[in-house]
Amino acid sequence: MGVLGNHDHYVDAAAVRAAIRAGGVRELHNEPLPLRRGGAQLVVAGVGDLERDAIDFVRALAGVPEEVPRVVLSHDPDVFAFWPDGLRLDLMLAGHTHGGQAYLPVLGPPFVPSQFGFRYLKGLIREGRRQLYVSRGVGAGGLPIRWRCPPELTLIELRRG
Repeated sequence: MGVLGNHDHYVDAAAVRAAIRAGGVRELHNEPLPLRRGGAQLVVAGVGDLERDAIDFVRALAGVPEEVPRVVLSHDPDVFAFWPDGLRLDLMLAGHTHGGQAYLPVLGPPFVPSQFGFRYLKGLIREGRRQLYVSRGVGAGGLPIRWRCPPELTLIELRRG
């Protein structure tokens, strides 16, 4: 399962959608996917790209019982700031910022693709009862370099609370 990001739209979202579907990946576009294991249940939902899609927070979790844990996928971590207060979110997983991609001593990254600056740059961010994890990922945007910002493949282990 996955969600599209800004570069998928830049190249050709329809072609990307066809390719990932052919590869067996399900795109979650403003929709939930219930997962069950034994008696446990978890919902993974996906929302559209902040720059190129309409995001429908309510539709993304439509029909999800209140007691079921919720993990939301979003390419752009800025979506976290716009999540409605009345709609429970347990964990959002995002990327997009590449962790800054190049990290200058004292100054940090010269450019962060976020309207919130360094707020959602990388790693685990907690705001109230909600959590966001922003992966640095393995790619690069713009110039194909990474400096003092190593690539990251993230393994997250979820445990019953």
